[in-house]
Amino acid sequence: MKKKRLIYLIDQYCKGLAGEKEQQELDNWYNQVDYGTQGLKDWIKTTGNSQALIDQLYNNFKHHVKTHQTRVRKLVRLTAIAASLLLLITCSIVLNDLLKKQSLPQTVTAPIVPGREQAVLTLANGQKIILDAQKTGIIYNQNGVAVSKNDQGQLVYAISNRQEAEGKTAFNSIETPRGGQYQVKLPDGTAIWLNAATKLTYPIRFSATERRVQLSGEAYFEVAPNKQHPFTVISGNQEIQVLGTHFNVNAYENEESMRTTLLEGSVKLSSLVTGQWSILKPGEQAVVKANSPFTIDHSPDINQAISWKNGYFLFDDMDIKSIMKVISRWYNVDVIYENVDQNETFGGSFSRDKPISEILQNLQSIGKVHFRITNRTIIVTN
Repeated sequence: MKKKRLIYLIDQYCKGLAGEKEQQELDNWYNQVDYGTQGLKDWIKTTGNSQALIDQLYNNFKHHVKTHQTRVRKLVRLTAIAASLLLLITCSIVLNDLLKKQSLPQTVTAPIVPGREQAVLTLANGQKIILDAQKTGIIYNQNGVAVSKNDQGQLVYAISNRQEAEGKTAFNSIETPRGGQYQVKLPDGTAIWLNAATKLTYPIRFSATERRVQLSGEAYFEVAPNKQHPFTVISGNQEIQVLGTHFNVNAYENEESMRTTLLEGSVKLSSLVTGQWSILKPGEQAVVKANSPFTIDHSPDINQAISWKNGYFLFDDMDIKSIMKVISRWYNVDVIYENVDQNETFGGSFSRDKPISEILQNLQSIGKVHFRITNRTIIVTN
């Protein structure tokens, strides 16, 4: 059984939503790994508070993997599955007891805390506004458009004077730093979630023919439907055109590729370099690399693509270098590698609200890496 399928089944079980076939599938898996005489329901209830049962979980996973050298990678993956399940399931199946005795060497002058809601808004006149320092209510009125911060901390644009708003178009940009995230709602009703180290540039009101924004970094879009006015996102060397849909764009400059993942509706993705284009269907992901034809992944891990928006990290067979890029952006830290295989892969799910030390301890427990923390620098070693 694949990891994401197993996570889904246990999550459905915990919520009381598992159907008869799903229940049977989960029971078959549980019986196969042999947890003794204890039933699945009792195991879920007690595991979160029992060191013995957590140890048993790992031992039983290891028992089903041959110790021959050619099977070492499978052991790492199975252990990663166990770690991700323990951390993700809402029934409090966690690794805390197992990791209590582990610690990371640290030389820290100030604690490294998770990211938070913070961003800087730049107005058309160049004025910069620190949004997390603003109180709820109207922040600014420009060209017939009111810019405000609502009770949820979301930046909201609304036309306050339609006649004045029909004048010359003004552009704003919102930028999150490393360790920041933010939400913005445009005048057409489109909602956008910005991940860390992301910049979005947009007109404060859209033209009569199109809706166009520019993105650097990562954002999740829920575009308000409007057949007469397509919504276009320009990011790097790609153009994404939609009418109304939900999708995620990962377009960081320090990544090898840009990824557009479609959840609902349809989008037309075009390369501004090669002229290639394709229509994405829900559940597909376009992968664009510099100066190369883009490819379409017909079965990507959707949960992994939008995990950041839902408040957690999901690393599914990812190499340590890719994982640390994600961590460095959210915790605003630098990373140094010392004699470490950067292609070593890991798996697991972790809350983005957890201290960085806990994330690193979990990664350390399931792979051939160790971490040291010196101020705001993470040193990765064998």
